[in-house]
Amino acid sequence: MFLYMSVIVTAVIVLILFNSLIATSIFGTGAWHMIESVFNTFLFVVILNFITPVVVLLLPKKWFGVNNKLFTVSNKERKFYEKIHIRKWKDKVWELGGMAGGFSKNKVADPHSKEYIQTFIIESHKGLLDHFLRICFGFFDIILYPRYVWTVGVPVALVNVVLNSMSSMVLRYNLPKLKIAYARLSKIQQTSSEIESPN
Repeated sequence: MFLYMSVIVTAVIVLILFNSLIATSIFGTGAWHMIESVFNTFLFVVILNFITPVVVLLLPKKWFGVNNKLFTVSNKERKFYEKIHIRKWKDKVWELGGMAGGFSKNKVADPHSKEYIQTFIIESHKGLLDHFLRICFGFFDIILYPRYVWTVGVPVALVNVVLNSMSSMVLRYNLPKLKIAYARLSKIQQTSSEIESPN
């Protein structure tokens, strides 16, 4: 949470200073109006970020199955995450799934349960689509103040891209391990069933 808030607060301060000191002379508007524009645009994007999870929840569960190839993570992608030292900062990324009684993806609480791992993977898939939609819809903020598209709209949308990309990278980094664990538990379960019910 601290990492997220640091990025947001820093971005707000930088945009307010830029728009108050420089953009006002460009557009011939007052400083307060530019500050209001920055806050309203951030608020608009935050609201959009709360709408997209609802949209994802309404989609069929089968779209997010364990074997859905759309969520496959390649070895190259995983090596990229290692290069950016994701393990050092991934736990600092705000995970909202556990709030309001939702499914928390902060850590694997029951690594020996196939059903739990399956749910974890499905929820991760949902999270990835959610963050993708947040990134896309975030650019709709330019409709609020078309005149300030390059000084307010796009910069705020890019902050939204950074924050949601961080969450997406953490989810995608964890997916291969989860799928390996799921395959192992499935094999164990199948072997146990064969032993208990010999032909």
